Amino acid sequence: MDMKKLLLFDIDGTLLKGLGDDRYSRAISKVHGLDITSNKDIRGSTDYLILAGLLEGEGWGDKQIEVAMPKLLKELDQVHKETFKADNMKLLPGVVALLEALEGKTALGLVTGNLETIAERKLTALGVWSYFAVGGFGSDPHVVRADLVKAAIKKAGYQDSVDLVFVIGDTPNDIVAATVAGVKNSVGVANGFRDTKELEEAGAKIVFVDFKDTKAVLKKLGIN
Repeated sequence: MDMKKLLLFDIDGTLLKGLGDDRYSRAISKVHGLDITSNKDIRGSTDYLILAGLLEGEGWGDKQIEVAMPKLLKELDQVHKETFKADNMKLLPGVVALLEALEGKTALGLVTGNLETIAERKLTALGVWSYFAVGGFGSDPHVVRADLVKAAIKKAGYQDSVDLVFVIGDTPNDIVAATVAGVKNSVGVANGFRDTKELEEAGAKIVFVDFKDTKAVLKKLGIN
């Protein structure tokens, strides 16, 4: 039996749009009493690396960060749980129609820097968590996004069928991670957050402005 294509979706900026929150600085404040704010672009990163970057800015070393991280990640999830409001998020145009069209025709998964509990909380609130069977998450024992791609591929049993894997995201980091992980089918979607040229320059083989035209998206992905 022929294997289906495996589509691995990023979450934030790809499937949904949400209001920014301060859960990273709040988690650090609760655990370590530090008052940290940052204006850095964190899109396409992982929860681990975002926290690590904030602590590095305070002069923390790698070992100190590594020791602190388990408790910080646990607190990050707790802060998100306490402050989460579904009304602060919405699915991006065309997402539901696309997932409905893909269901049964492809295998669907996630690659996200979010902790798995946070990813599930978001997508459950928006009614689409059940579409995804596997995922690489920020809570996996990897800090580099390319390793999350590899983890999702392995969980899905596609490590020997990488040519069937498509990684879909809205940032250059998503595209680069796919390439580093050995995935040739990298897909960029601008969704109003990025310029399509920026995604092409990052190496995306397929680029969409958005997912509004379901038939056109399926055609470009080679899915009948």
